[in-house]
Amino acid sequence: MLPGRPTPAWCAAGEVAAEQMMQLSKIDRILLANQYRILEKLDPANAEIYASNCKVLESGFSLNYAALDQRFKDGLTPEQCSETIQILLMFEALHHGYVRSKGAVEAEIESIAFQGFDGESEAGLLAYAAYLIHDEGRFPVLDREHLDSGKPMLAFYRRMLWEWEKSADRYNLEAGDIRRIEQARSAEEEPVADAVWRAFAPRGFPPPVSLSSGIDMPPGAPAPTTESRKAGEAKRTPAIRKRQE
Repeated sequence: MLPGRPTPAWCAAGEVAAEQMMQLSKIDRILLANQYRILEKLDPANAEIYASNCKVLESGFSLNYAALDQRFKDGLTPEQCSETIQILLMFEALHHGYVRSKGAVEAEIESIAFQGFDGESEAGLLAYAAYLIHDEGRFPVLDREHLDSGKPMLAFYRRMLWEWEKSADRYNLEAGDIRRIEQARSAEEEPVADAVWRAFAPRGFPPPVSLSSGIDMPPGAPAPTTESRKAGEAKRTPAIRKRQE
């Protein structure tokens, strides 16, 4: 590049990509190229793509290696997978509890139904929930064609999880439990910061956290008011109190 001349955008992008590009040994390239040659024969509809990938590998065009793994997502952590499962278990318990109540719950079943996850900001959670429900056939009562909520839902679900955790029997919910959890969903509160939520993970899953509850807050987290602490303590069940001791 000549002195004083600006770097073209495509060149600058190449320099950034070069710092993050995939590292492949010659053996790796040989093995992958052979796989693409096989796929080229087995999948004629995508033969051109496989042939191009093979050329990249055989020629050692390292800047283009990143294009080879575009189909692979970054993935979810075990904690995120566990949290998703807990959310689905909660909604399954809510559904069965509502059916057993035979009208004793003063709420519509839609208000406690699983609405899915946001396809934009919660795409990983949405994909995992769809995998569990559609591919593995788990949680049949939650099965529906579209699981994209169209808006972020995790903050609401976490408030519900906290209330679900207070129940004496989480998998055999009483009408009062269902109503309390449903109210947590509609409560107009600020979403709990992810860092604050994760600070409670060692307590067991789901990590019980609510800035208006009476539980101990981690170092550096906003302290609840005296009124909210008393309210949270009054709502805590004997089962939860015994477990925390």
